Amino acid sequence: MLQLELRVMRTFKVMNLKESEKLHNQFPQLKNKDCDLEDFPFNARVCIFDHFLNYNEAIELIDNVSKVERIQRDLRWSKLYQLIIQEFDVYMVKYRGGKVIFKAPRSPELLQQRLDNMDDAGHVDFVIPALGIWYQQYYDDTHLVCYSDEQNLVPFLKVVNLSGLFWLK
Repeated sequence: MLQLELRVMRTFKVMNLKESEKLHNQFPQLKNKDCDLEDFPFNARVCIFDHFLNYNEAIELIDNVSKVERIQRDLRWSKLYQLIIQEFDVYMVKYRGGKVIFKAPRSPELLQQRLDNMDDAGHVDFVIPALGIWYQQYYDDTHLVCYSDEQNLVPFLKVVNLSGLFWLK
């Protein structure tokens, strides 16, 4: 009897030591798993909404989302990920044994699939070294962006605007 072996292609691969060391030096804040907003000079949000929500808005706009609205929102996020992947090198941030590990995507297609499957596969933290950005997906249609230099943001803000999302500071 012939058995078929099903292999799942991992989205990310471990980077070589030299590349990894370069990212460790660029993002020393991430060395601790407890890294927080205060570890970066600046932070903002990429959001489906054009303003920060109050409590009642959050209940209405996050907790009671129709299937049609969820699809429309997911398409905007997908467009953002597509633009990010086209414009920038992206490296995943993971913690193992309390240490940060950077991983490189195996392919743009696999990276797009992984970012699009946030609800099923859990959120992803990644860095965009060219811009000095640490990006964190969240489940509430608001994602966190930490960065060190506001002047580097122009290309990133362009992809946020092209995707139909909003930059909230």
